[in-house]
Amino acid sequence: LDAVQYCERSGVWLRDEKGDRKIAAIGIRFAKGVTMHGFALNVNPDLSWFDKIVPCGIPDAAVTSISAELGRDVPISEVIPVLEKHIYEALARVSA
Repeated sequence: LDAVQYCERSGVWLRDEKGDRKIAAIGIRFAKGVTMHGFALNVNPDLSWFDKIVPCGIPDAAVTSISAELGRDVPISEVIPVLEKHIYEALARVSA
């Protein structure tokens, strides 16, 4: 999946003829001298719950998942090794 990032919108997005769809959330918080960060990658959630909220406060945002985009159930066990590899590579670049 080819993802994009927008300066004006947090998270990770897919963009194509179907429109913009958020596939991951990224958060950073600084409080009392402590920095916290995290992310949520939609692998195989029940996307119907997102119809009941305004994801990340963006009213025109659609939400998707890896499973929805690939048209099959994707287990988290399939995603973890790929995610670990990419996180490791990104952190290696930052600390170099």
